[in-house]
Amino acid sequence: MVVEAFPKRSNRSTSATLDAVRTDKDVLLGDEKREPGRFRLSISKDIGVARKTSKSAVGFIDSVVGQITSFYGTVLEDLTPWTPPAPRITRQQPDVDPEPTHTPEDGWTA
Repeated sequence: MVVEAFPKRSNRSTSATLDAVRTDKDVLLGDEKREPGRFRLSISKDIGVARKTSKSAVGFIDSVVGQITSFYGTVLEDLTPWTPPAPRITRQQPDVDPEPTHTPEDGWTA
């Protein structure tokens, strides 16, 4: 499997095999070390040349269906859509006036 990383606002990609990316995640940053904005995953396999599956060879349709099923099970099945984190509520302290100071001269007694 090949992973291509496209930096933000760029059409040029940097690519590496999945094994290389697992070993060194920075391999997809490229020379400019720009953060990726999107990725493309590619798998290349031989497909059947016969019309139908026979004893000696897999047919074209069966090989394509098998590759689609394999790709879905390997890559797509466990993906979940990104959801942004819930907003945080900021609690503001109410503006508190300082307590009025009363003195016994004011007629206030404690």
